[in-house]
Parts: sequence; C-alpha cells; structure tokens
Amino acid sequence: AVLAGEIRKLATAIHTEAASPKSDVIADWAERLEATCEAHVHDSHNDEGAVAALRAKLLALRERCRRYAFEMDFSFLMRQERKLLSIGYRVEDRQLDESCYDLLASEARLTSLFAIAKGDLPT
Repeated sequence: AVLAGEIRKLATAIHTEAASPKSDVIADWAERLEATCEAHVHDSHNDEGAVAALRAKLLALRERCRRYAFEMDFSFLMRQERKLLSIGYRVEDRQLDESCYDLLASEARLTSLFAIAKGDLPT
C-alpha cells in the first residue's frame, strides 16, 4: 500500500504538470491502485468474526450459483440443424440468435459439457 501511495503521488504530480487527458487517466488508475491495495491490507487485518461472516456469505453465494446453474435448461439453445449452441436468445423477437458457437470458445465448451452432464443436451 505504501508503494501504491507513492505511485499515486507521482501520477498526481505528473498530471498537475502535464494536465492532459492521458495524465488524467494515469492519475485515476493510480488512485484506484492505491484504494485497492488499502482494501486488501484492511481485509488481511480483519478479526475472526468478520472472516467468519465473509466465509458464510461466500458459501451462500456458492450455493445460490450452484442452484441457478442446475435450474437452467440449456436445451433450448441447441440449433438442431447445425448441432451447435446458439450464442443467445433474442427475447424481443422470441427466437434464437442466428450465430452459433463453433465450440472453440471456452465458455461454449464449458456450457456444452455442463449441459451434457446435466442431461439437457445429447452428446
């Protein structure tokens, strides 16, 4: 956090001198870096009660995400004629997007494997 503070001071000095859009971006990023580092230092000094509360929140979030994933039915994304998953569903038009994943994208691979494992899609 100390080094991040020094970086922020240097970036602020540069921005004061240059007063350009680019120096403004640098100063903004340096402020964000310092704030993030300070937050990490603060988090590392939390008492056991705060850590236990955070752990409970994260476990609840994990369970909620798991429930959402298993409640989803991915079968409607399958374009039968192409044997590929559509990249999405256009709610306004009530139809699948014409474009499909070619299974090279990592999210398409993961979705396909997950949907097959759940039984939503055929192998």
